[in-house]
Amino acid sequence: MLSLEMLANRRSQVYYSPKLICLNVTVIAAQDLIGTEIARPLAPTIVKIQMGSQIRRTRPGQPQGSANQAWNEDLLFVASESSKDPLVVTVEEKVAAGRDEPIGRIICPVASPYVTRSKGAKLVPSKWFRLSRSRRTMSMPFASKIHLRMSLETAYHVPEESKHYSSDLQPAAEKLRRSAIGVLEVGILGAHALGDNKHPYCVAKYGDKWMRTRTLLGTVAQQWNEPYTWDVFDPNTVVTIAVLNNNHLFGHGDGSAMDQRIGKVRIWLATLQSDRVYTHYYPLMALSPRGLKKTGELHLATRFTCTAWANMLAQYWGPPLPTMHYTNPISELQLDYLRVQAMVIVATRLGRADPPLPREAVEYVLDVDSNTFSLRRSKANICRITTLLSGIVAVGEWFDGNSKWKNPLTPILVHVGFVKLVCCPELILPTIFVCLIVIMAWNYCWR
Repeated sequence: MLSLEMLANRRSQVYYSPKLICLNVTVIAAQDLIGTEIARPLAPTIVKIQMGSQIRRTRPGQPQGSANQAWNEDLLFVASESSKDPLVVTVEEKVAAGRDEPIGRIICPVASPYVTRSKGAKLVPSKWFRLSRSRRTMSMPFASKIHLRMSLETAYHVPEESKHYSSDLQPAAEKLRRSAIGVLEVGILGAHALGDNKHPYCVAKYGDKWMRTRTLLGTVAQQWNEPYTWDVFDPNTVVTIAVLNNNHLFGHGDGSAMDQRIGKVRIWLATLQSDRVYTHYYPLMALSPRGLKKTGELHLATRFTCTAWANMLAQYWGPPLPTMHYTNPISELQLDYLRVQAMVIVATRLGRADPPLPREAVEYVLDVDSNTFSLRRSKANICRITTLLSGIVAVGEWFDGNSKWKNPLTPILVHVGFVKLVCCPELILPTIFVCLIVIMAWNYCWR
């Protein structure tokens, strides 16, 4: 017999990811720093910045031992619009290995007018902040200050998904966002051959909108028949549908029960023709210690309807990411850090919804372990490179065969064509275009 809490945990629900913004804190310098002990000179100092569970530290300031030190270091954080976590900036003295003593700190809310919103490459004004004394320096005369520049960079896109399977490339600023180009409709019809997984449910994500189907209870005919829709802003995006087994229904409520991964399906919108309905059984694969294993099939019906052809074609001429990612790029190391922190924020927020979306389901959809080394993925990448270069190898073998006259008819035709192009050079460009058109038509027919 299921309780009311268990019944609520199995119903379908729509979720929305929080709006994520990149917070840039530039630690410039500090003045009149006083060590924790007057009897000894000032040890190397660092600046520790904390916002919620995110903690970043600078390198030791220069010149070391001076009361006026400089860092000039940029630190990036992920903030959400509804978050109330303040920014805690602490200047610490490295008195010994593994031992840092706080000199002073400030607590700053991450909101206007304390932190300025930036929508472009223009630098926001920096400010001097007076440090509050720590307990160890409470009895000392204290007038230390720190120079900071803080801004919410709304022109950037903060990724929470793997960059290879992104469903949203929009910046945080509403005025910089693109208009919708169409509508994506996905019908989650059912599943087949899921084995011992008796209580499956699906989680679908596209953009900032999450969908969770109801949990099926011990039925052999696993049918959902639930339709969902999303607004599409970029055709070069992916919709992800994951299937999991609900182990929270009969758990003990202590958090030990975790939903089991069954498999997931990714569909590139760029491969869908407009106004065409695709109904297929998609294989579900799960990675086990013995290798990749088929765990069942998911029955989906998808349709992409384009409502703005001109806007969609114009997007193919522009870069996929917002302009700021190219004018003032963020390093790959920092992007990976922002992605991990964004995953934590999204998983925490969706876990507080009613009913909560399990953390393991969010991490599975967002591909939290995509950066870990995988021998299987490495072999697949090698096969892709080999396939890409196979055309060049085939052309080289063809030239080698012609030079050795293995098939006399082919070299004769090549020489006749070469002489024809030498005598009529105006046919060179038309011949090239005809060959390209024939190749494109052939690939289109067999795509």
